[in-house]
Amino acid sequence: MEDARDLWNQIRCPMLILWGKESWGNRSGVLDLSSFHDYRSVEVANAGHWVHHDQFDVFMEHVNAFLNE
Repeated sequence: MEDARDLWNQIRCPMLILWGKESWGNRSGVLDLSSFHDYRSVEVANAGHWVHHDQFDVFMEHVNAFLNE
């Protein structure tokens, strides 16, 4: 994980991080984004790991808003 965090720390472009509230990827309930700099994190209800499959319309709303900024 240390190598991954070092890599993530080098990312300087804006990032949109969408994750499903029911995702297996966040078992602890706390998403650690401390390695990233310019990001927006969105928790999507009624979605698992594949937010774009579980809540496609919500996913697209967030993606389009992010890209239009």
